[in-house]
Amino acid sequence: MPILAQTTSGLNLRSAPGGAVLRSVPAGTEVAITGLAAEWLPVTVGAQSGFMSRGYLRPQSGAIALVVTAKALNLRAAARGDAAVRATLSQGAALSATGWEGDWVAVNSASGAGFVALAYVGPAPAASAAPAGRYPDAAAVRAQRVAIEALDDEDARADAYEQLQGQSPYFSQRDNEATENGVRIETEGGRMCNLTALAMGLSYLGVDNPRPPAQFEDALEALRQENRLPARTETRGWGGVAQLLSVSCRFLLGGPAKKPRSWWESTVRPALRDGQAVILSISGHIVRMVGVGDKGLVIDDPYGHSRMLAGEAHSWYGKNGWRDRAAVVGRGILYPWAEVEVHTFRWVAALGAPGGDVSFSPEELPDLRDEEPSDPSAEIELPAEG
Repeated sequence: MPILAQTTSGLNLRSAPGGAVLRSVPAGTEVAITGLAAEWLPVTVGAQSGFMSRGYLRPQSGAIALVVTAKALNLRAAARGDAAVRATLSQGAALSATGWEGDWVAVNSASGAGFVALAYVGPAPAASAAPAGRYPDAAAVRAQRVAIEALDDEDARADAYEQLQGQSPYFSQRDNEATENGVRIETEGGRMCNLTALAMGLSYLGVDNPRPPAQFEDALEALRQENRLPARTETRGWGGVAQLLSVSCRFLLGGPAKKPRSWWESTVRPALRDGQAVILSISGHIVRMVGVGDKGLVIDDPYGHSRMLAGEAHSWYGKNGWRDRAAVVGRGILYPWAEVEVHTFRWVAALGAPGGDVSFSPEELPDLRDEEPSDPSAEIELPAEG
C-alpha cells in the first residue's frame, strides 16, 4: 500500500525528479506516495503520477514495503543518531515504513517499531499474485509478506498470501534434538508435533528462529521450559510460546467436532487468505494447514504422510526418516474431502503475525490437549505413532 500524505504548501507535481512541472496543487492536497527517497518522491495525485519534494509532504496513514540494504542497521527509539538502539537489523530484513522525520524513516519490523536511517533502506522486492519458488527461512518469507502488503488490490493480496502458504519452510519433527529431564523428547513414535507445527506456522508469519543454530522447534521448546509454561501438549503451553514471540492466537474450532466442506471454505480459508497461519489437531496429532482446495485440505504434517479416518482415528501412508534433516514426506499432503467430513477434529487455531492484538494470555485459551506425553522420562512404552 502507499503512504497517504498531505501537501504542507502549494506544491508542483513534476514529470521527473527536478523535471518539468505537470501541474500545481494547493496546500492540504492528499497524495499517495509509492516510494521513499532523500528528496524527490514518486506520488500519485488523483489519476496523475509524478514526483514531489519530500520536504513539503506530511505523512498521514498507510505504509510502504522496504528492506534493509546495509549489512547491519540500527533500529533506534527516536529519529536521531544518538537515540537508544532497540535492535540491529540484518541485510534484507523486511520493513513497513509509515512516515519520516528528516532523513529518518519510521518503520515497523519483526524486531519492533522505531526509526532507521533513510540512506540504508530500499524498496522491497515486488510481489505478484502467484509468487514462484519455496522460501528457505522466515526472513525470506517476511520480505515477501511485506511485498504482498504493498499490493493495492485486495484480491491480489489474498491470492498471494494463499500461494505463500505452500512456499514457507517445512520442518520434520523426527530430527528434533530438544531434551527434557535429561531425555531426548522426540522418539521414533513422535512427541514434538505440536511445537514443530507451531514452528512452521511462525515461519509462515515471518517470525525468526529465536535461538539459532538450534532448530526452530527445539528453540521453542527451550523457551517453553525456561518460562515454565504448561506442557507443550496443551494449548496453553504452545500458545504461551507463541505469545512470547508476540504472535496472537484465536480458535476457529475450540472443541471436538466434525465439519463439512462449507465450514472449511467459509471459516478457515479466509484466515489463510488474510495471511494468518493455521494449525490444527487430528486425533491429538498437530499439523499445519497449507490450503483449502477443490479436492480437500492441503497439509504440512511434521511426522509424515498422515491419513484421517472416521471419528478420531488416523493412520500413516509414510513417515519422515528418523533423524533425517532432509525428509519432506509430510509436506503438502492432501486430506480428501471424503475423509475430512467424517473425521472429528479436536481444534483449529489461527495465528496472527507480530504487531497485531497479542493481549491474550495463555489462561484465556481453551484447555485442549494433544496425545503426546510431555515428559519422556516418565514414559516406559512408546506412544502411538505420530
